[in-house]
Amino acid sequence: MNRYKYAPSVDIRPEWTVVEQIQLSSLNKLNFRASDSATLKKCGKLAFYDKSYDRVTPRNDVTLRKQIPYNTPNITASEDPILAGLAGEEGEGKLNVYATDTVIATLMCAPRSVYSWDIVVKKEGNKLYLDKRQDSVIDEVTVSETSPEPIAPDKESINGSFKLSKEATVINTVFSHQVMKSQSGETFDLGSPSPFAAEGQVSTKGHVYKSWQLGDKYDVFVRCDVDGVMESKGQTVLTNFRAMNEFDPRITGVDWRQKIENQRGAVLATELKNNSNKLSKWTAQAVLGGVDILKLGYVTRVHHKDNTRHAVIGTQTFKPKDFAAQINLNTDNCWGIVHVFLDLFAKVEDGTFLIFKDPNRPIIRIYETPKNAFVSNYTEEFLPETEQAPPEATGKSEDKEEDV
Repeated sequence: MNRYKYAPSVDIRPEWTVVEQIQLSSLNKLNFRASDSATLKKCGKLAFYDKSYDRVTPRNDVTLRKQIPYNTPNITASEDPILAGLAGEEGEGKLNVYATDTVIATLMCAPRSVYSWDIVVKKEGNKLYLDKRQDSVIDEVTVSETSPEPIAPDKESINGSFKLSKEATVINTVFSHQVMKSQSGETFDLGSPSPFAAEGQVSTKGHVYKSWQLGDKYDVFVRCDVDGVMESKGQTVLTNFRAMNEFDPRITGVDWRQKIENQRGAVLATELKNNSNKLSKWTAQAVLGGVDILKLGYVTRVHHKDNTRHAVIGTQTFKPKDFAAQINLNTDNCWGIVHVFLDLFAKVEDGTFLIFKDPNRPIIRIYETPKNAFVSNYTEEFLPETEQAPPEATGKSEDKEEDV
């Protein structure tokens, strides 16, 4: 039993009505076979991966940079102009669902979650939007969420869950940019301009809009984000880049610098144990987006007492579907979870709702909320404070792909 009490992702108001309560364990038994996906639109220009990062080792590490010049914002579904266009074209008869891959993956991997999270649901006739709040924890990267030794919710400690999440989020943002050959100017055009890049800025992500049919009741439209491309076996393939990060080997039990070259399997096994939810969500996003390669980086602190300086000490290549099988992420179960939530919302009247993971119990509650409940920020005391961004890395790598 976890001895710590964690803060909720949003402050639940006493006037909100509970519509449903779901035990996370019940979601493990669900299964639904979705249709094959249809690709509706591709947007943005993607940079190429710098393969020198495949040569990075603990002895030949690369400093992670401290910041990036620009990052394409992660806009929620109801504010996405492309999804809005698709919503305008859809006919009657089915419930049409709109979401981003971040939100859908959070729902799909809900049984593995420990910390609190929430999704705002807006139902308008035959349209259902699965949204994230501004500054939602859904955009944050957790650390050791599923570890047998829980992380303390100490906001002041660099090894508390709050600052670890801030650190990991910055590391991931920087890593996915740093490993690209952005200086070369060479890009891979997905076809249409990005709807999110600021004027005069090049998009730092690509977007693939896809749809799935869930039987004869639901059509699900998802914006899937793609980080870049790389050359693999003579082809240019879509790739997502994510970084696992080590903060203190005395706490995690495995010293990456000692083990990464000769016992990488042990390092990965420990990560899968301690970060099951995070790795599952990354994998689900890659599978949803039809990404060919999921490239994981191993990033560690330069010194375990300093959370502002980091180095990349290795990378590893996976095929998302193979990796999903390795970590027991079943696609039919993922869609089964989505389907059961859609069944719930299909029965309710139009309105605004909140899917809320309890911070300290394996329970999800669905609340009916006022339409303007999230216009003002109820969650200020629980949201991460602005603080100096942690480091980044620079890379040297090559063509050394590792199999799952």
